[in-house]
Amino acid sequence: MPIKLFQRTLKKLRKWNLFKMFTSLFLLPNQKHS
Repeated sequence: MPIKLFQRTLKKLRKWNLFKMFTSLFLLPNQKHS
């Protein structure tokens, strides 16, 4: 597996993790209110 491809997938994973974190942060308060 080429290193560049590996780094690219790592970046995508990081973005995905951030996205999940933000969504959970936004969704959790909404669930508590309702």
